[in-house]
Amino acid sequence: MTIAGYGMEEEGRGPGLARWGGGLLLALGAHAGLAVGVMAWHTPVEPDAAPPAAVMIDLAPLPVAPPPAEAPPSRSRRRK
Repeated sequence: MTIAGYGMEEEGRGPGLARWGGGLLLALGAHAGLAVGVMAWHTPVEPDAAPPAAVMIDLAPLPVAPPPAEAPPSRSRRRK
């Protein structure tokens, strides 16, 4: 038997296809069952009596940048 003939039974595709299909359904069913179990499994959380009090923080104002200095003259202006 060669690699080209691997998985091709003499009876046809029926038994091999049924085996792979059954395995696929089994794997999908197991994953779906685990997903449903994870979504349904939760721990109840009791809400707090009241939210904590708000906190206000006074920040210093941001410093203002000094005005930009005048740019030095370009080379073409200096040569004149």
